Amino acid sequence: MEEKDTKYFYDQAKYLVNVRKKSPQDAVNDLVAEGLDEESAIKMVNYASGAGANAEDNGGESGVKDMLIGDFFCVVGTIATVADIGYIFWGAIVFGGIQFIKGLSKSLS
Repeated sequence: MEEKDTKYFYDQAKYLVNVRKKSPQDAVNDLVAEGLDEESAIKMVNYASGAGANAEDNGGESGVKDMLIGDFFCVVGTIATVADIGYIFWGAIVFGGIQFIKGLSKSLS
């Protein structure tokens, strides 16, 4: 799936949930009818509805972005430490954990 297609479906999910006020299941069904697989449709609707409360200021989107960044650093730091390449990546692990918690609190507020 191209980036343009992903953006289209995400925008469509936000529109269905936030503007048309469709239930999450109805929004998923609409996205699947447009050609998106069900698993991706569920993820996009969940993401769109999480950002729905903060759609104007992008607080939900920012929170998810922080969570993804934190998750990335934490996982990569852990893998690099376990791989025993000569260093312990505590900084990346701690930074990732803090960033993830920060993003979680943003997306829940």
